[in-house]
Amino acid sequence: MTITDCPGLDGSNPLHFLASLGVLRILPEGSLLSWRYEGGWHPRFEHDQPNMPEHLSQGIRRGVPDHSLVTARVSRSGEEQKAEPEAADRKSIATAYDFLGFAPIPKTTHEEFRRIAKMQFPQDYESMMDPLSSIGILGSLNAESPPGDDGMLEPTAFSFSNGGGGQVLHDDFITLASLTSPEAVSATLEGRRERFVWCTSLNWDPKSLRSYAHQWGNPESQPKETDVAANALAFIGLGAYPVVPRQGGSRTLGIVAERRRFRWPMWERPIPLLTIESLVHLAPEEQSSRRSAGIVAIFEAERFSSNKRIYFAPASAV
Repeated sequence: MTITDCPGLDGSNPLHFLASLGVLRILPEGSLLSWRYEGGWHPRFEHDQPNMPEHLSQGIRRGVPDHSLVTARVSRSGEEQKAEPEAADRKSIATAYDFLGFAPIPKTTHEEFRRIAKMQFPQDYESMMDPLSSIGILGSLNAESPPGDDGMLEPTAFSFSNGGGGQVLHDDFITLASLTSPEAVSATLEGRRERFVWCTSLNWDPKSLRSYAHQWGNPESQPKETDVAANALAFIGLGAYPVVPRQGGSRTLGIVAERRRFRWPMWERPIPLLTIESLVHLAPEEQSSRRSAGIVAIFEAERFSSNKRIYFAPASAV
């Protein structure tokens, strides 16, 4: 197997942890993930996939042909401009993810979600177990559960962009996927500066919060540095945290304390995707008791609201 270390991804960052799971979900079956501490927790992948950045980019883009790296654009006045995908390319990506079109955000009606899910349900077991199957992605966004007082299903607790400031989870992901390229993926995994462009993120990086009170100028008028490939990979990694029905609503696995905290483990032993999904679905007290089974650290990040948007606070070890 080929060993690939990724110093650009930090296991204590919720965005980077989800992105690491996204990498593993796209890599061929049998690939392994472990974490190494070298000034911080960084993922190590063991796999048989040649041209890993190209493979990951194609996994994100669901087979839509790649393009060259989209870098920060500069206007004639010397000011950085927001990156926008090519209209035709974005349309192709949206078509590849047409099953996400049931609502601009994962919050939708029971009837609409059931209709879309039935259309995507695979005819055989092998297709259903594919980490990149549309039914698996849908399962990470919502579930058939009792609707709320407004008649809508409660979406995944990872849906931070629910229309506030014009941000919507599905549309933002489509833009990020369209901006993704093999070069962008490589820059993300290696931690190079060109991984950042000015575009809308999914708000899963604690650095996404830019409070006016903490800066000299209005942050909304300043370029927003977004790691495009990390955000796109993290959306794919969300498949490891499905939404499940419960009495009175739904629950997002991995989110504890009534949708207020995201908790995830670190492990040093190389393990495959299915084992990891079992590990991350353990209750907090079970994770803490499994340190002898390979869990070497546990991180937790709080979800909080600021100016009608949701963010993760920087994680702490627990």
